[in-house]
Amino acid sequence: MDVPAVTSTASSVPAVGQRWKLPDISEQSVSKLGVLRARDVLKAPLESLLQMPRRPNGTSLVQQAAFFKRLLSEEMELKQAASGDVSGAQHDLRHLSCEQLLALRVHSLDFLTRSASHSAHINFLDSVNGRLLEKVAARFLEGQDLEDHKMNPDLLRALGAKLLLVLGAAVVVAREHPESPAPARWAIALDAVDGTDARAALVHTEDLRLDLLRPDDPWTFGEAAPVAVVSDRTSGEGLARRLHWEVIAVEPSTASVLGELARRNEGAARRQKLSSELADLIRIRTAPRASELGLDPVVAAPAAVVG
Repeated sequence: MDVPAVTSTASSVPAVGQRWKLPDISEQSVSKLGVLRARDVLKAPLESLLQMPRRPNGTSLVQQAAFFKRLLSEEMELKQAASGDVSGAQHDLRHLSCEQLLALRVHSLDFLTRSASHSAHINFLDSVNGRLLEKVAARFLEGQDLEDHKMNPDLLRALGAKLLLVLGAAVVVAREHPESPAPARWAIALDAVDGTDARAALVHTEDLRLDLLRPDDPWTFGEAAPVAVVSDRTSGEGLARRLHWEVIAVEPSTASVLGELARRNEGAARRQKLSSELADLIRIRTAPRASELGLDPVVAAPAAVVG
């Protein structure tokens, strides 16, 4: 399955102020589109995919090389593999390249099960996803000092998940608005929980590069084409998460990008606070009928102790 390219022609460069909305879309489906887009950009020939990593002395780092070669060449589907083989190969995933992990993930995109009888396959796919997110983020950051940006595996996974969503969102916009595609460069805010001292990231969706933008660094945008800024109001948990994004094209300048990110983050914080206050009000108003309505009872806050 191929996905549409997100390249803009000279005649279709978006205007500053142009907006696109991605309302109420399954986050998982957008992430899958991101996986497919990354695969298409980094696509490696089968001969290259079948070359397993080796030690300096020439011996293979991958113990279950034959198993992976069957999966990568599509001689076998993951769901057909014996549980013992799947469990035995899981440890080797750390040695595979980004391209190999992308190929494995693409081949198993339609394998959806949480059945206990497939626990080995579920664990394998969870490991593939985790390793893939690390390798995708590292590939985007290629040539940069990861230690300088305080990047550890957990942070790389969190960043990798965001990058796949951006790639997937760019595909959705290209599909639904072929006459007005979004900019090739997307700016996303990085929360404090991301652990890095970067304030934002500039994602290059056409060639899979990433610039981490720190407050004290000079931001250079190069070309004059607009930058897409994301306002994220995604809701839900796990497989039920629904993506709600609004994207706006802004001028490629530090002030424009930072200003728009700040405005959108403040707006999202206000909406979250209002939503929380409304939920609390509803719980208080319905407290007398909580049992009848099947709601959890409202627990009163403990009284302050006066000394």
